[in-house]
Amino acid sequence: MMKIHKLFILYIGILLLSSCNKEDTFISEDLRQYYKYKDRIGGTALKSVPRAGSVEWRFDANLWHSKYGDGYLLSLSTSSPYYAFVEDADVAREVLAFDFEVDKVLIKDYSAYLSSDWKVGSPFVIVQYHRYLADGDVSGGTWNIDPTKDNKFKITGIDQGGKTCTGEFELYFIRNDDFWDFNYRKDTRQFARRINFLNGKFTAKIAY
Repeated sequence: MMKIHKLFILYIGILLLSSCNKEDTFISEDLRQYYKYKDRIGGTALKSVPRAGSVEWRFDANLWHSKYGDGYLLSLSTSSPYYAFVEDADVAREVLAFDFEVDKVLIKDYSAYLSSDWKVGSPFVIVQYHRYLADGDVSGGTWNIDPTKDNKFKITGIDQGGKTCTGEFELYFIRNDDFWDFNYRKDTRQFARRINFLNGKFTAKIAY
């Protein structure tokens, strides 16, 4: 009888382990793919989260004049459909932002100019990754680039006639636990402390 009992427990254990390999297993919120407009240009990167795995990250891409000064803002973003008040509206879920503290965006390797410190100023490129909750108006946290890693970012092409800008990146982020919203919002802890974007390529719409 004892042998049958042990065999039954072993059988249940095998079933549980095999179920973990199925495609419908739990997906970490860090790896969840949010909405990307099919008719918009953008790009892809390998989104990698330590101890959670990796997934292809698809995003929309736009290059604007920065609203904070004379520089430029490159936004790689995802969103979620939002139908509470307005049809076909969407709310922000993720934004990988490059704030160019420069007079003009050039075809150039900007790897040596990357920072997450807003105090550095020109000619640096301020890079941060943001998560948003609720209706896109609640911060889910901010991640800064890890200066101990080999972060890379370059603009590979600018087509003024076609209003597009292309580039490549490989970035390693660490959560900013000093972020003003972090101390009193426990839900900012739901995301991983480290998030990486590898082999990233984009084509951004120039909106200026």
